[in-house]
Amino acid sequence: MKNSAIYQLLSAFSPAESKNLLLWLESPVHNRREAPLFLGQYLLQCLKNKQNPEESAAWAFIISKQPGDALKERRGRPAKQQPRSERPSDQQNAVQLRLLMSELLHLTEDFMVYQHRQLHEVRHAIDLLACYREKGLDKPFEKNIHQAQQVNQRQPYRHTTFWDAQADIAFEWYQYAGNKRKTEQLHLEELAQQSDMAYAARKLREACLAITYQTVYKNTMDQGLLPALLTYLEQSPRLLEVPAIALYFYCYQLFTHEQSFAWFERFKTLLLEQQHLLPPDEQRTLHLLGINYCILKINQTHREYCQEALDLYQSGLKSGILVENGVISHMAFNNIVSIALKVNATQWAHDFIRQYDIYLEKKHRSATVCMNLARIYHIQKNYAAALRELAQFDSRDQANNLLARSLQIKIYYETEDLDALELHLQSMQLFIRRQRVIGYHKTNYLNIIRYTKKLMLHNPNDKAARQALRESIRAETHLTEKEWLLDKLA
Repeated sequence: MKNSAIYQLLSAFSPAESKNLLLWLESPVHNRREAPLFLGQYLLQCLKNKQNPEESAAWAFIISKQPGDALKERRGRPAKQQPRSERPSDQQNAVQLRLLMSELLHLTEDFMVYQHRQLHEVRHAIDLLACYREKGLDKPFEKNIHQAQQVNQRQPYRHTTFWDAQADIAFEWYQYAGNKRKTEQLHLEELAQQSDMAYAARKLREACLAITYQTVYKNTMDQGLLPALLTYLEQSPRLLEVPAIALYFYCYQLFTHEQSFAWFERFKTLLLEQQHLLPPDEQRTLHLLGINYCILKINQTHREYCQEALDLYQSGLKSGILVENGVISHMAFNNIVSIALKVNATQWAHDFIRQYDIYLEKKHRSATVCMNLARIYHIQKNYAAALRELAQFDSRDQANNLLARSLQIKIYYETEDLDALELHLQSMQLFIRRQRVIGYHKTNYLNIIRYTKKLMLHNPNDKAARQALRESIRAETHLTEKEWLLDKLA
C-alpha cells in the first residue's frame, strides 16, 4: 500500500492539508460514503506514526469504524451485522480495498483542486460573476463585477495571470451587457485590448522558453502566430509599455539577433527596475534566461558579459529568488563564484561562499565549498592553500569532479610541475572514459586536456605556430577554459 498513488499523495500533504481533507471527506456534499473517510483516517494515521500501511490492518480499521456495512452509503441508520456465512473472503476484501483506494484518490484530487481554487481570489470572483450572470441576477452581478476588478487590481503582480483575469472580467461584462442589450456599454475595444495583452504576455513567455530549448537540443519548432505578433509589436509598440510583455519581447530578441547588446541593456534595465511586478517564479525564469545568455556570450570570449552576469546573480540573490525551496544548486553556486572571479570580485566571492554555503544540499556542501575556496586561492596564487582545499575535496558528483580536476591542471601548469601535470592529464582522460562523460561535457573536458598538452609542447619562439594555436583555441565551440589557455599564450 505504501507505493500506491493515494499514499504517495497523502505523504506530500502538510498537517493542515491533512486536517482539511478529513473535513472534506466528512461532508456528505463531497462524499456520500463513510468508508473513504475511514481509509483516509487510517492512511494519515500511518503517516503520522511513521508506519507502513497494510491491507489487513486497513480493512480491520474500516470494519471497526462501521462494522458489517463499511462500504454502504450513509443512510442515517445503524448498520446491520452480516451473518458469518455471508462475510466476504480475504480476496474479496482485497478487491474492495483497491476500489476504495481509487475512490479515495479521486476524492482527494477533488479536494486539491478546490483548495487550489480557493487560494486564487480573482478566479473565485470571476466564477461568481458567471454564476450570477447565468442565473440572470442583475444587481448582484453588477455589484460583483466591480469587486472582481478591485480584487484583481489589488494583487501585487502584473503578469500573464493578471491580464488573463482582466480579459475574463471584460468578457463576463460583454456577455452580460450583450444579453441585456446594453449595447452602449459593451466596451469592445477594452475587451480586445485586455485579450491582446493576455495573449502577448503568454505567447512571448512561451517563445522565450522554446528558444532556449531549441538552443540546447538543436531542433526547430512551429512558431505559430509568433512572427505576426513580433511584427505587430515592432510596428505598434503600445503593448511594450507592459513589463510582462516587454521583458519577454526583449529576451526573445537576445537569442535571435547577432548584435544583441542593445537588446540586453533594455532587458536588464527593465528587469532590475520592474521585476517586483512579476511573481517569484517568473522573476527566477527571467534572471536565469538572462544569465544563460551571458554565459553563452562569455563562452564566445565576450568578457564584457561577465559583469552583466554577476549583476543578475546579485539581483537574484538579493531578492531571494535563486534560493529555491531553501536550496541553491551546487552548479549554480559554482557558476556564481566563477563569474565573480572573472571580474576580480574575489572578496565578494569569498563572502558569498561563507554566507550561502548553508543553502547547498548536505551531500554537495563540503566538496563545493572546498573546490570554490581552492579557486579563490588559485586566483590569489596561493597554490599551497588551493592544493590543501583540493586534498579535502571528496565528491561523487561528476560535474564537481571535473571542475576540480580542471583546477588542478591550472595549478600544476602555473607552478611548472610538468611531471605531475602529465600524470594528472592521463588520469583525467581515463576518468572521463570510465565515468562515461557524455555530450557537451565530454567534448569540453577532452578539449581542455588536448589543448593543455599542446600548450606544454608548443615552442614559444615559433610565432607562427603560437598564432595558429591561438586561432585553433578561439575557434573551439566547446571549451570552457578558453580564456585561461589564451592567457597563457599571450
